[in-house]
Amino acid sequence: MSGGGGWLDRLVGGCVSLLIAAFALYCAASLLEAVLPTLMLVVGIAALVGLVIGAVVVFRTWRDRW
Repeated sequence: MSGGGGWLDRLVGGCVSLLIAAFALYCAASLLEAVLPTLMLVVGIAALVGLVIGAVVVFRTWRDRW
């Protein structure tokens, strides 16, 4: 017998691969759901800080022209 495997082995292998992929996707979505509120808070604070720094730079540029 050759070690090529039959169609049933390939079908089972494909199903197991699909099951592992679905589990990995579930874990990734759960992790993202747990981290997302904190991540959005950090990005929002960074955006506000960037906006304030940008406003200060623009204000100083307009005020201190030579």
